[in-house]
Amino acid sequence: IFAVQDDIAQSVVTQLRGALFGLETDSARRRSSSPDAHRLLLKAQFLKSRGSESDRLHAIDLLREALSIDPRFALAWAALSRVLSMAAALGDIDVEESAREAKDCATRALLLEPDLVEGHVALAFYQLFFGWDWLGAEQSVTRALAIAPDDFEATTAACQLYFQTRRLDQAVQFAG
Repeated sequence: IFAVQDDIAQSVVTQLRGALFGLETDSARRRSSSPDAHRLLLKAQFLKSRGSESDRLHAIDLLREALSIDPRFALAWAALSRVLSMAAALGDIDVEESAREAKDCATRALLLEPDLVEGHVALAFYQLFFGWDWLGAEQSVTRALAIAPDDFEATTAACQLYFQTRRLDQAVQFAG
């Protein structure tokens, strides 16, 4: 409840700052002003979590549709990156093309919202599974954890990173 209250208070302050000083707000980039784009994101996240190939492919389509409605929706760019990475890693779609698109989507999310945890996580998964950039992945995971140390996706990325790099003692810390 307190986290929700803090989020609402921060949103109000950010919106007021934007209105008073004419600044673009962070929430304008992270959250969509379009209810349809937001609904598509939520539906895609649900489908991704179900785990079937057809659900992942449908989630990709929904996220692309959300981004056609609101191309500045950073959270949707990060979500598309994650689903593309997952689908490519599981053999649902072409690996080379999808990996490149996953990287582009994660990068775009972070350009829109540099402190977006989901963007750093998406980039870390690309770096781990397709870029084989262990140092870059560690930097992305470290940044995500610095922003949100208890975030499920960030801790999952940390566990995966440490497992992949054979630092099992560190992986176990995040696996619990």
